[in-house]
Amino acid sequence: MSNATISLPKPPAANTSPPLPLAVVPEDVGRVLGLEYSPDVLERLKSPHEISRRELMKPDTIFVPGPPQPMSLAAIVDRWPEVFVSDTHEWRDVARQQCTDGDVVLPKWHWINRRPRKETFSKKWSDQLDCFETDIVVTNVAEVAWLLLVAFKVKGIRLLSDCYVRVSSEDDDRCHLIVGDFSEDGITILRDTDDRCHLIGLWPCQHL
Repeated sequence: MSNATISLPKPPAANTSPPLPLAVVPEDVGRVLGLEYSPDVLERLKSPHEISRRELMKPDTIFVPGPPQPMSLAAIVDRWPEVFVSDTHEWRDVARQQCTDGDVVLPKWHWINRRPRKETFSKKWSDQLDCFETDIVVTNVAEVAWLLLVAFKVKGIRLLSDCYVRVSSEDDDRCHLIVGDFSEDGITILRDTDDRCHLIGLWPCQHL
């Protein structure tokens, strides 16, 4: 991949999509995406008791199951290419070459806020991490791709339609990737130069 700086496209001015429902269940994910969850995986994906009903009722909370087996970004892009921008910024190279084997989405519950935290925008990576008082799990590129895919395919909602999130995944040059700008053209994946961009936030996730 070249070292040329890539200019960010201008996303829509506002996110006008309706609030996301409380949760997406594995059965709906399997039916819509053509995936089969084994009985053992479905048993593990029962609603976890660690989350209180009050937390689940928050309107800005997303509760999404992972796939039946671990999936990389390359696997997700190969199976659902229509959801990703296909003609810009070397995203195919990013998907197939630039992500480590550990950058996968697992068959676990993913509990995340609907939008990145406001205070994480316009900051560099290290400053974004400082916005959180406790250790957090920053989503990797496969996890963000999966969450956007499921919300869109199962619920018809485009998350991150007006912004990007910086993920933990890095390319060969140790540049973080950013994911977002989910428009009618699809999900955009870019390499990041760690600038203080007002369009780039952080989207930590809890795994259950």
